[in-house]
Amino acid sequence: MSSQCDFQLACVALKQAGFPVRELARRAGVNPAVAYRAIRQGYLPIRNKDKAERVMAAVHAAHFEIRGNRPPASCEEPKRNLNAVQIEENPPDGVAASGGHPEAVSHQLFQEVEMLIQKPTLTPAARQAFHISGNCFMPPDRKEAVFLGGDMRVVYEHMLAKARYGGLLAVIGESGSGKSTLKDLLVTDLAAEGEVVVIEPHTQRMEETDKAGKTLKGADIVQAIMAEVAPGIKQRQTAEAQLKQVAACLADSQSASKNRRHLLIIEETHCLPKPTLRHLKRFLEMKNPAVKGLQRPMLSIVLLGQPELADRLSPYDQSVREVWQRCEVVHLPPLGKSLSGYINHRLGLATNVLEPAAVDELSRLLTDRSGRSYAYPLAVDNWLMVILNASVGLGKSITAAHVTEAHAETIKALRGAR
Repeated sequence: MSSQCDFQLACVALKQAGFPVRELARRAGVNPAVAYRAIRQGYLPIRNKDKAERVMAAVHAAHFEIRGNRPPASCEEPKRNLNAVQIEENPPDGVAASGGHPEAVSHQLFQEVEMLIQKPTLTPAARQAFHISGNCFMPPDRKEAVFLGGDMRVVYEHMLAKARYGGLLAVIGESGSGKSTLKDLLVTDLAAEGEVVVIEPHTQRMEETDKAGKTLKGADIVQAIMAEVAPGIKQRQTAEAQLKQVAACLADSQSASKNRRHLLIIEETHCLPKPTLRHLKRFLEMKNPAVKGLQRPMLSIVLLGQPELADRLSPYDQSVREVWQRCEVVHLPPLGKSLSGYINHRLGLATNVLEPAAVDELSRLLTDRSGRSYAYPLAVDNWLMVILNASVGLGKSITAAHVTEAHAETIKALRGAR
């Protein structure tokens, strides 16, 4: 596109002209939250090229309109995709649009592929050379194997507080950031205490629409609650009767102990349909039907999801305002300063296999040009295996040069297969 159609300059012009966000969202067929970030911050839904191009085209067309010009064919307003997902991907933190060009979007997508490589296999030679146990890169299967440093501990404390004292919490993090691990640790700790009943609906097949998979509905949540707190009791037929039955069963369960609580945990909630999201408020406000007046709710809720969940809870989406007004949101960031501690904990070693400079180099290589870090536990694990395999026979410890060379060879092979 010409310089006249530069995306970020067009966004600035729309912002200064007060162009309606909802009008841009209508034209592009996206959620108002996505249109807001485009106009206000110059962001694009870069993980979906088709959606990014629709936003770009709508922005350029609107820019020409406010200038009183007729847009060229390349900037014509796109037709709205009526089948488009209404909630767009949340742009990665710190990643701005790269001039709005499709090629730049594709470059950003490939850059992410280079950061989040496929899981390799740690060779026997690497295990022997660095004295690493055979299961150190497996998902944690005991409490001592879970790394709880820095922000991981903060997020976990939020989850634990919700379980014990009530409320609605959304934990948002990239794939591989540790959400499921923290959830499993929470369930383990709560089971040891014995005061909180955990309810987990099955989400293995859950998708946003029934065309792609199976949506999770309010009735499925009712079934999950009944199976946990009142197994064997036949469920009633109507929705109203089911909700009353659930409230009564929760009250009976809670009467067993004055400290008894119930926690509903739903994973993959970035795929949760809007109607089900709205229904969460009704579950959250369930109270003992035998007690009149003020009382503590019987059910707490923790939602786990990828960054798209932030759009589902966007304050610019008024159709779910009863949920986001009541929902606390915490984000699982990259490891950051905890990277060295995570590596040592993960490898199960008291001494550093990677020299401090090597850890810094790995952190640098897992940061893209825009400053966004991909140093999430799963990505770090995969790169550690690559580095360990490549460093066999080069010394007892791994230097920054070893990390740089292993990274370069891996990226070279990846680009060769592109």
